[in-house]
Amino acid sequence: MSRRLVPRFAIVLGMVATGLGAQSNPNFGTAQTTYITLGSPDFMEVDSSDTFERFADLIALSGTGEFQAIVHLPSGALLTYLELDYCDTNTHGNDVGVILEDCPKIGNCPGGNVISNFSSTANGCSSKSADISSANYTVDNLNRRLILQVELPSLNATNAVSGVILGYKLQVSPPPVTPTFNDVPVTHPFFQFIEAMYNSGITGGCQASPPLYCPDDPVTRGQMAVFLAKALGLQWN
Repeated sequence: MSRRLVPRFAIVLGMVATGLGAQSNPNFGTAQTTYITLGSPDFMEVDSSDTFERFADLIALSGTGEFQAIVHLPSGALLTYLELDYCDTNTHGNDVGVILEDCPKIGNCPGGNVISNFSSTANGCSSKSADISSANYTVDNLNRRLILQVELPSLNATNAVSGVILGYKLQVSPPPVTPTFNDVPVTHPFFQFIEAMYNSGITGGCQASPPLYCPDDPVTRGQMAVFLAKALGLQWN
């Protein structure tokens, strides 16, 4: 069987643009939205005055309450979707609410840095969602924290939250100012993607001194195996 050779830039573009095959909930790739759900075990009361019960996988309030959860998403993820799943059966106008807030990594979370917030509108058990892509918020686990807060009114136990769903897309990191490879300048159409592969440890280029990537050279099936195994973190066990 003859070896099939493809240009190096085609491998890079294929991995980034198609995510190696579209999936409904991929753990890699930039095209599709991945969803995570935070349920009642993920939330804790803000202070000792907040009281609640957990039943039927819901957070049910028996007093005034605000409950928070720390969101764990991969660095570089772009937030796209927020959904509140709730039951609101009282008729006194006190709605169930959700707030998604960007906070510093140390200290209290200040007000005003809200990414998205809304309240329940339908009477009964329902869901409310929002497209939050316009916030253009990129997760930064090194310097920031993401906090989800659900607010349940007092009155009685006719309000509950079953979960909050967040959607996100992965992104290719921005390119550096200085090129790594002499033959891939900042003006090269694949500069960002080649730099991302290099900084992820997927490739070291085709020559060390001077550093070259050889973007137009073909790739063997063996070299492709190295690219994919490193990119996906494939393991033998």
